[in-house]
Amino acid sequence: MKLSVIIPAAGFSRRAPSGNKLLERLPGGGTVLQHVALLLAGLGERELIVVTGHQSAAVEESLRGLPLRCVHAEHHALGMGASLAAGVRACAADADGFLVCPGDLPWLQAQTVAAVRDAFVAGRGLSHVIPASGGRRGHPVVLGAWLRARLEALSGDEGARVLLAGDPERGRVLELCVSDEGIHRDVDGGLSRGGSPSP
Repeated sequence: MKLSVIIPAAGFSRRAPSGNKLLERLPGGGTVLQHVALLLAGLGERELIVVTGHQSAAVEESLRGLPLRCVHAEHHALGMGASLAAGVRACAADADGFLVCPGDLPWLQAQTVAAVRDAFVAGRGLSHVIPASGGRRGHPVVLGAWLRARLEALSGDEGARVLLAGDPERGRVLELCVSDEGIHRDVDGGLSRGGSPSP
């Protein structure tokens, strides 16, 4: 299976004291976004795309030297949908699926990312895969390539969730139970609320 990895990193971070939560420094060194990018690069997939928007120059500079490609979402101000659409449009034409992970999840565990990817591959790419912990769904998700045209047409603040909630897509979702609260623990509450991300 040929997967393209997408990190949406274009948001305005309106709640972040620093102006951009993705550029906040972690206790162990490096930024939130660098940590997530390195985690996803560890999957070894053929392409890793970071979608930039807000403070794009600073975001791209923070990622210099990492094995990834930055793509600017021209209409990122419209919301997550527009950013995700830009990322999907930049992916290889023959991708079997898109592994999507926001750049603000530094507590996410590497084994969880691998498990989500492996579940998609084991299912021969016939189902979208979404992890869940404590009864809540989170990220990363893998979206099947048959959804590509609809993903590329997204706009506004609605991401893929609205597509997966309707027929027939909700019947093609595999919910993978994991013991990793990092799938939905972002940094909006601040980096000081307990524990450093694992390397």
